[in-house]
Amino acid sequence: PLVKASMVATFLETVAQRTAVPPGDIAAFQRAWAKLDSTRTGFLARWKVKALLDRLLAEGASLALDTVREPLKEERFGALLDEAQDRAARRVTAASDAAPTG
Repeated sequence: PLVKASMVATFLETVAQRTAVPPGDIAAFQRAWAKLDSTRTGFLARWKVKALLDRLLAEGASLALDTVREPLKEERFGALLDEAQDRAARRVTAASDAAPTG
């Protein structure tokens, strides 16, 4: 769920700072995500992100990013995902370090 929220936020930034996402685009995102996350973990491996973006483009969603025409945006998007993952890992580590030991 947190990863989905992070991805949606990044998509919004990528498509010109939109503040609202049309319901059809949310549905397209959910369909594309579900196909790639068949076990419903709520997470996608980094290598599946391009497939997600390509599926959104094929559906004509405004959340789409053309990975062929705009490879630098894809790289930036990937870097943002990596940063989010690193921050999440640091929070988990900090929380476990702060937990009292029995």
